[in-house]
Amino acid sequence: MLRDLIRIARPYQWIKNLFIFVPLFFAFNIYGMWEIDYRVAISVFLGFSLVCSSVYCLNDIVDRHYDRAHPTKQHRPIASGRVSVGAGVVLMLILALGGGGITYQSFS
Repeated sequence: MLRDLIRIARPYQWIKNLFIFVPLFFAFNIYGMWEIDYRVAISVFLGFSLVCSSVYCLNDIVDRHYDRAHPTKQHRPIASGRVSVGAGVVLMLILALGGGGITYQSFS
């Protein structure tokens, strides 16, 4: 079941969230000093990725009936019934609150 929960979170999609680091290249000032805290950037990346995963989970819950009729999406954990809707909701809440908390904490 853990493998199915990870599949719902779709961590392979996090690669596109690396664009969060692009502004770091433009943070270099004229005096040659970096004025950015990399720990904040990494925390924001992780928090944003977790929140995105919660949206993927919500999508799987809402679209489960449509996904069951789709030739490839029918194998997704919630659509196939390997993970219950209740477990999906709990996972979604954990991801959303965890990601939001990490992101909030990084700016405090």
